[in-house]
Amino acid sequence: MKFFKKPSFITIIVILGIIVIVQGVSKDYSTQPQTSPTRQAVQQPEYSNAFKLASLETGHNNPNQNLISDFDSLLKQLTQKCTSETEDQIADYIYKTKTMIADKGGNITLLEAANSINDSIPDEAVGVVTCAEVAAAFVTLYGS
Repeated sequence: MKFFKKPSFITIIVILGIIVIVQGVSKDYSTQPQTSPTRQAVQQPEYSNAFKLASLETGHNNPNQNLISDFDSLLKQLTQKCTSETEDQIADYIYKTKTMIADKGGNITLLEAANSINDSIPDEAVGVVTCAEVAAAFVTLYGS
């Protein structure tokens, strides 16, 4: 009595198919994205917050270097005054200040908003108030 018969061609194909499927399922899929040689990932350039604010101020992606330097200087000053907030957060507060004042019917530039927030924080208040608080107070008091 034989336990196994001579395998047929179809049986061999089915067994090989199962092996291929099992190998595919057990394959290690890493978290790294797979890129094909014909389709490379597009790298977005990393712009500074000063560049972004200057671009928003001018309405185009080629702002004047002096304007970028002005925003850079103000952001550095504000990060030293508002020690609990990041430069990204402070740049957001500057933008929100301008848009909230515009919503109230006012007209202020981003540079004026940044200067106003900076000028509103005396040296004695460093570490005591946040840029968010000063921006909110400025928006509230603007035009009153």
